[in-house]
Amino acid sequence: MAVGKLAALFEANCTGRKPAARGTWFFVHDFWGRKGSREDGFGRGFGGHGAIAYFASIRCDLARSQGAPTYKQYASGSSVLPKNVNLKFTVASTNVPAPYKIVWHVDNHGDEASEHNLLTWETNPSDSFEHWTSTAFKGSHRMICRIMKDDRVWAETSHIVKIAPGRWWKR
Repeated sequence: MAVGKLAALFEANCTGRKPAARGTWFFVHDFWGRKGSREDGFGRGFGGHGAIAYFASIRCDLARSQGAPTYKQYASGSSVLPKNVNLKFTVASTNVPAPYKIVWHVDNHGDEASEHNLLTWETNPSDSFEHWTSTAFKGSHRMICRIMKDDRVWAETSHIVKIAPGRWWKR
């Protein structure tokens, strides 16, 4: 059993080469690649550059109208927003080497989004570091930012937006 092979790693006298020897069987597998090979499981799934971890971070700012100056940063899931607030999402940072494209993907939850057939949607890949949207449907929603390169996702992050129930009104 796999867990039994790793039990020695939790012994008090487990030092030096013992952990490496016990873990070797786990890493000698086709998923991780062949010994001495540049191809590994991470490279096939995450951009083809070995086990380098790529990241992205986004921020969300509130505005009174689309394109207007923002008045407050909204931390992910930090509070419940009213309807009819404009949201400006921006890629704050990423370590994915340029050039790349950005896809903004939304997962909406709740009966209002379902009634409008907008449970999920996304933008086409673009060079835009920002995306505007607004709070329209009550519930907990997720904005996902995907950094794409070579038709694959190299980095992904998300931001939770909580929206209060109530009637949508126009300013």
